[in-house]
Amino acid sequence: MKQTINGIEYDIKPDADLTGADFTDANLTNANLFRANLSGADLTGANLFRANLSGANLTNANLFRANLTDGDLSDATLPDGTKWAKPVNPIDKFTNPQGDSK
Repeated sequence: MKQTINGIEYDIKPDADLTGADFTDANLTNANLFRANLSGADLTGANLFRANLSGANLTNANLFRANLTDGDLSDATLPDGTKWAKPVNPIDKFTNPQGDSK
């Protein structure tokens, strides 16, 4: 999906190389950025509501004020270089592998 953001046309798609892109205040609702390289990108104030960022590289990206509500960050590399870990469901720690309550 081609989209003009801040005067530049980007091809917003899986595996896209968007290194250093300026997405300041951009509307990227439902964008499919699966495994995209967004290293060094400026996503300040960007709306990434329900965006697929699974496996994306966000190393050194600026996410200040970015809306990541309901976004998929599974296996994404975060700005500090760490991998996103899905939060643990608190119910899981009370269930054994057979599914019986403890």
